Amino acid sequence: MIDCFKMNKYQSVDENILYMSMQIYKLLDKSEHIDTLFDKYSKKQNINLSVNLERLLYLALTFLYSIGMIEAKGNLIRRI
Repeated sequence: MIDCFKMNKYQSVDENILYMSMQIYKLLDKSEHIDTLFDKYSKKQNINLSVNLERLLYLALTFLYSIGMIEAKGNLIRRI
């Protein structure tokens, strides 16, 4: 199990929840559906969307939601 909040030389920056949260927050210029947001993230970072990446993206969204930076209404995610 990786520690998603610490950086070390064996872990890529794309596996860090804080970095991913920052990138997702920058992508949320308007309300987005989760699937669209994940696709935008993978295209911007030039990485393939996989189950492991989606799991980390959900953790990043949960982190942003828990600190009050985003909210979910229906199926859409938006900045607060």
